[in-house]
Amino acid sequence: MNTVIDTIINRRSIRKFKDTQITQEHLQIMLKAMEAAPSAGNIQPWSFYVIKNKDVKKQLCEISFNQTALIEAPVVIAICAKPKESAATYQQLGQDFFCIQDTACVAQNLQLAAHSLGYGCVWIGIVKQDDIRQTIKATQSEQPVALIAIGIANETPAAYDRIEWQKLTTFID
Repeated sequence: MNTVIDTIINRRSIRKFKDTQITQEHLQIMLKAMEAAPSAGNIQPWSFYVIKNKDVKKQLCEISFNQTALIEAPVVIAICAKPKESAATYQQLGQDFFCIQDTACVAQNLQLAAHSLGYGCVWIGIVKQDDIRQTIKATQSEQPVALIAIGIANETPAAYDRIEWQKLTTFID
C-alpha cells in the first residue's frame, strides 16, 4: 500500500492528547494542506482560526457539549465557510451546499496531514454556530463548520467496524 492510502485507512479520531506543542513548521504544513483542498469553482470560500489560547479553548469546550479534547489539544483549528462567496457564483446552491462541501474537504485534508505528520486529531461538529462565531471573533459572513483538535495522541483507539464498501456500492455500467 502507498503512504496516502495507508494514512487514509489508519487515521483515527483522537480525543486524548499529550502536553506537547505542535511545531510551527508542522502547523504551517497542515495549513498548506488545508489551502490545497478542492473547492467548487476554485472559490476557496473558507477561513481558518488557529486557537492556542487556553481560555478560548475552554469556552469552545463548554459551547461544544464538554468535548474535553478541545481543552487537552495544544491547537484547535476552527474552519469557517463563507457562504456569500460561494453564492456570488452559484447562488443558493453555493450558499447552502457547495461552501459546506468545500470546507469538509479542508477538514479532511487537515486530518490527513496531521496524521501523516505524527499527530492525532478529532473533528468536533459545530451545533451552536453563533456562540462559536462570537468566541473566535469570526465575522457574521463566516459560518463555523468544524473544530479540529490536534496534538500528540495520548491514546491508541482500535479501528471501528466499518460497513464494507461492497454493501454500499452500486456499479452502473
